[in-house]
Amino acid sequence: MCVCVSKSMCVCVHLYNPMHLFDFCCSGCGHCKKMKPEYDEAAEFLNKDPDSPGVLAALDTTIHKSVGERFKISGFPTVKYFEKGEDKYTLPQLRTKDKIIEWLQNPQAPPPPEQSWEDRPSSVSHLGAEDFREALKKKKHALVMFYAPWCPHCKNAVPHFSTAADLFKEDRKIAYAAVDCTKGQNHELCKQESVEGYPTFNYYNYGKFHEKYNGDRGEAGFIGFMRSLRGRDQEKVGKRKEEL
Repeated sequence: MCVCVSKSMCVCVHLYNPMHLFDFCCSGCGHCKKMKPEYDEAAEFLNKDPDSPGVLAALDTTIHKSVGERFKISGFPTVKYFEKGEDKYTLPQLRTKDKIIEWLQNPQAPPPPEQSWEDRPSSVSHLGAEDFREALKKKKHALVMFYAPWCPHCKNAVPHFSTAADLFKEDRKIAYAAVDCTKGQNHELCKQESVEGYPTFNYYNYGKFHEKYNGDRGEAGFIGFMRSLRGRDQEKVGKRKEEL
């Protein structure tokens, strides 16, 4: 059987199995490289068994760009489930050998997607490659959270980061911003900003990277960090007045 991933391109895999997982990947993606050995081990386990519940395949969207566009692949890696050639589900939770095998042995529709952070009301500025530099140049102090929507540590940090942003929303010199590293060109932006894991917090001064934030990821930590910066600003203003 051939699974057709575009009108002009079919990927031929094992004839006996109508169920397939496809890993839509990007050759330069660090998260794809991290997932690859897990995916390879799961494939070795599943593909050699004639009674396998499914077959694994992969496609590099940097080579087959039109295929990625057809399936609206905007982040990497993206794992999709095909049944009899039909695109059924997108499964972001399948990133380890055990989870891949477990899911294929009992395929279930994924739960409905959570409302994205960007779509929820908050004072956090959601930036992308197209507006990242210009937006930060306007802020004296900006704490930026680089994240992936599927990352559990990111999910834990979101409410605390949002609370801190709400507290400082009236201060025009301050920004709490976020970048979804899985979206489009943001992947390259995150590489440029030395993001190697999620979440990563960087502090910028008028758009220039100053330091990585490694403090507490609760609201007290995010708030205290910004208050210390504003406190230094006030001290400098006080010294200038004294000098006058």
